[in-house]
Amino acid sequence: MWLEIVICGLCSVIFILLFALLLYSSELKKERVKVLPFVEMLNDLQKDEGNEIIQLVSNWNDTERSNIAENFSNAWESGGFSGFQIRLSSDLTNQSRGTKLWNEFRPLLEAGLNNLEFQKCKYQGYPDHRLVSDSGRNYAFEEKAHSKWDETDGNRIVICSSTRRLRNNFHPPINHIWATLYHSVEKEDEEIVCTLHSLQLHFVEPETMVARRLEISTSNKLLSSSIENENHKKVSFGNLPE
Repeated sequence: MWLEIVICGLCSVIFILLFALLLYSSELKKERVKVLPFVEMLNDLQKDEGNEIIQLVSNWNDTERSNIAENFSNAWESGGFSGFQIRLSSDLTNQSRGTKLWNEFRPLLEAGLNNLEFQKCKYQGYPDHRLVSDSGRNYAFEEKAHSKWDETDGNRIVICSSTRRLRNNFHPPINHIWATLYHSVEKEDEEIVCTLHSLQLHFVEPETMVARRLEISTSNKLLSSSIENENHKKVSFGNLPE
């Protein structure tokens, strides 16, 4: 009888200790997530890598940004991409689907761009492509694809964990575009049908707020906050479903 009471007591103590340890671990994880301007995060990442700090993100020129936005707007409209459907294999993961969707969409979009083209980058990592103008300007172009459009969503969207690709493919001043292709998904037999709704371009600035635990990341919530606080500008083409 007494032995059972002692064992039950010990089990209760162990359970309480484990629960407290779990809470403490959770708080530590929260503390490890830093939210800082993109330029500071890139500088921290360069320090961690043992690299000399160079300016890896620069402010946008208003005219240059407006010209790119107009160029993409014309390409979206001329391509008739609102409601455009792209068929993919149904056995893709969400991440693979986004990559495959962009691989199908990118050349169609590029065909409607004037004096701009996408080029591959050396090495792995961030950004996905170089957007290159006829004048020789290179823009860091990151591609994302989402099937949900909740601006309050705080889930992480990973941007980069290394500066190697940036440092080896671009030279300051470096301007960044984060492009999100919004679409809905419907399964048909062995395929999924991706219906395009909207393309959003975030013209990222040094003061754009990002998070970092191990890698640099953002979220719909952080992006919305940066726009609201005028840290950077966003343009959208097409319309999101209500």
